[in-house]
Amino acid sequence: MVHSLKSVKTKDDEQVCRAFGQALRTLRLRARYSQEELAARGISRGHISDMEHGRHNPTLTTLIHLAELLDIPFNRLTWEIEMQYRQLVFDEAHEVRVTGITVEGGVLVVTLRGTAEFHAGLRLYREILDEAQQQQVNRILMDCLGVTGELPDHERARIAIELAAYIKERQFHGKLATVGVPPTVTGYGASTAREHGANLQVFATREAARKWLDE
Repeated sequence: MVHSLKSVKTKDDEQVCRAFGQALRTLRLRARYSQEELAARGISRGHISDMEHGRHNPTLTTLIHLAELLDIPFNRLTWEIEMQYRQLVFDEAHEVRVTGITVEGGVLVVTLRGTAEFHAGLRLYREILDEAQQQQVNRILMDCLGVTGELPDHERARIAIELAAYIKERQFHGKLATVGVPPTVTGYGASTAREHGANLQVFATREAARKWLDE
């Protein structure tokens, strides 16, 4: 996929704002200030809330003022922002994501790569179901052989239950096959999803998954 310079810049700006917000909240809590207490020192609570939620891109003047309000050196604030930014970039680079999506013989084939993560898993399932309906197909093959990591069973179960609920909400009357191997893909989530009405199976190879989808 080709990204325009504008889209890349916008995405980077969002990460900077998020990193700044997380840094501000971390330093405020470390200094034992509530938002109200920090606001009493010269900045509105609403402004603080917007900044901590990544909805505000601060000016240099704002950064200097915040460092003074928090009683910390300016370079301590910028260092914390940089650390938060690096973590956000690392997380995004490694979290599970779609690297390929095609329709092959009436089957939506989705290839995933990265490290398994609860929130990303929920989001991707929904996006993939939406794509299947947009493509007007009722069979999905999710290739997770390139996904690493391991989720605890309670997170697998929650993803499965919410997936089944979304399938029902979207009225998706089809099959969903996941290809993967333990410890990343264990079949526990699929079993839970089936208990809640989803037609989901787990396979070790694409060939086995495709055979089931074509039945």
